[in-house]
Amino acid sequence: MLPTSGSIYIDTSVAIYTIEGNSDYYSLLQSLWYKFYAGEIQIINSELILMEVLVVPLRNANNSLEPICKRQSSGKPTCEGQTSREPKI
Repeated sequence: MLPTSGSIYIDTSVAIYTIEGNSDYYSLLQSLWYKFYAGEIQIINSELILMEVLVVPLRNANNSLEPICKRQSSGKPTCEGQTSREPKI
């Protein structure tokens, strides 16, 4: 159950499932991202999430996540909700 407002910490698995569009977790994550895009909650994460999320794409030479790298290296430690592949809500 999600809070009606406030901050929610997400772990790497949530980010990976969202970016990869994992259908097994779509219904579970849909309300999280809906509340985030509606401005009802703020999502925070560790700076380590970037390294963990990029392991497989970099290994596979997948450059589609490059905008995330640039944004994170600019010093913004929280999720801004602007990935190269936003979840469908």
